[in-house]
Amino acid sequence: MPEGKICLSAIPIPELQKVAIVLKDDRPETDWAEPLGLLSDPFPSNPPKAPFNGKLSPGLSLMVNKLLLELMNGSLEIVSPPLNDHSACYLQCSIPLATEAIDG
Repeated sequence: MPEGKICLSAIPIPELQKVAIVLKDDRPETDWAEPLGLLSDPFPSNPPKAPFNGKLSPGLSLMVNKLLLELMNGSLEIVSPPLNDHSACYLQCSIPLATEAIDG
């Protein structure tokens, strides 16, 4: 990211036994619009075959992270920005609260 900033915050949601981690990205929309659009698409059961160079595209990385979070009873989604802030992208990762480990 050549310029801009991101802000990260954590918000407990006790009634759902989850915590939401919100990422606010102030980069121009052109930097994040295409990969984020893939979050709303269902994960393809037969993804197209392409040469693999060891790196995932930003869109595929988001889809993989979304799938992994859903398997762990969490979620990854685009959330609506506050009314006065339409220049930023807001991503929310919700994960279950940790339970205390029992030794023994």
